[in-house]
Order: sequence, then structure tokens, then C-alpha cells
Amino acid sequence: DGSGSNNFMGYLAYLRLLPQSMSEKDIKHFEEHFRLSEPFPSLGDDDFEEIDPDSKFTLNPAFKLQSESKEAVTLTGSNPSFNDDPLNNGVQILKEVKGDFVLMAIIEDMEGLSQHNVKAYNEGGICIHDGKNTLYQYGAFPLYNCGNMLTILGRGRPQYQNYKGYQFDKYIQFERKGNQLFARSSADGKTWNNNPGSPIELKAETLKLGIYQTTYSDTKSWVKLKDIKIYK
Repeated sequence: DGSGSNNFMGYLAYLRLLPQSMSEKDIKHFEEHFRLSEPFPSLGDDDFEEIDPDSKFTLNPAFKLQSESKEAVTLTGSNPSFNDDPLNNGVQILKEVKGDFVLMAIIEDMEGLSQHNVKAYNEGGICIHDGKNTLYQYGAFPLYNCGNMLTILGRGRPQYQNYKGYQFDKYIQFERKGNQLFARSSADGKTWNNNPGSPIELKAETLKLGIYQTTYSDTKSWVKLKDIKIYK
């Protein structure tokens, strides 16, 4: 898409819509005409799913809890220089890791949330820094009906929203699987949905995992996170 992200996991090589049923003779003619080597495959039963199974989330049973903050953490500040130097203007690094991992947290509250009147451009959540010049942010930005928002700061600044506005999912996570980074959200912490723009190709060996809050301005505000966990 010109921004360093691949939103397309596959493609349709051929699609034909048939408004009526086909006879055995029609199917044979169709197979011969298009040189199909096998009969049409069955789509299975009601459990058939079209989504990419790799986008789903099940915690790896081999993973162990590496870091946990059960108490709520309130991040507060005004960060007009966040985009220029996020590590010194709103990001708190929790741990450096190599290989696969899961980073998750709950967005418990933010200023103006209950009144649907968030102050300035307040945003907060979890983040990953590649050790060079790219920061991956995933959190809540309810203004403009954005909801949960994934931002890749460093490859330009592409942003992907799920358009849930003030009804954004409070459970958020990053999961790295090989060279793919998934950003997901959940309303209940059980059923996770892949965010638009996810997964992202990520080749850096060592990553810095953390949390962040910013208003992108001189206006001060806050975001409260809890149950911040890192599995590996």
C-alpha cells in the first residue's frame, strides 16, 4: 500500500458467479473447458472459515510469564515531541526480548472517557521499538471514531483503526510469530480480533517492549493501564 504494510494475505486467481445450479453435464464441460484436474472441492460444514487461521490467538502453552504488573499504572504527560523522539516523550520500556512473545494489557480508563470528551489528542496503550527508528503503537484513540488504533511510526506514519470510537476494546495485545507482528483487541479478553493493518513484517532480532501515552501537544492528560503482561 506504499506505507510498508501488507494488508493482503492472498488473492483470488479466478471467480465466477453462477445464478443457477449446474447439471452433471455442465460440470463436466466446465472442468474440461478450464482444464481442472480434480472435481470441485467441498467447503466442508458450518465450521468452514475464510479468515487466515494464523491471525487467531491461542497463548502458546510453552510460553511462561516473564513480566506482570497487576496494579494499575497511570501514564500522564504532555508530549508535543512524541513523534520526533517517542522513547523520551511518553514511552516506558519494560523489557527487551528476542524471538516470539506476547505483550498484553487492559486499558482501564482515560481522561474524559466516561463523558465521551477525551482531552486533546490523548492516546495510550502498548508499544514495541525495533531498536532503530520504528515504533509500533497499539492502543486507544477514541476521537474521530477511531477506537483501537495501530500506528507504525518510522515508516512514514501509517495508522489503522477499527472504528469503534468510544466503544473501543479495552483488552489489547501484540504477538510476534516469526517475522510477523500481530496487533489484536478483545472486548472480553477471550475472543481476539486482528486489527486492520495487522500482521506486519518485522525482522529485527531484539525488540523493546513497553507502554505509552501521548497527547501530541502541550495539553496534559492521562491513560490508565492494568494487567500488563509479557509472555515468552
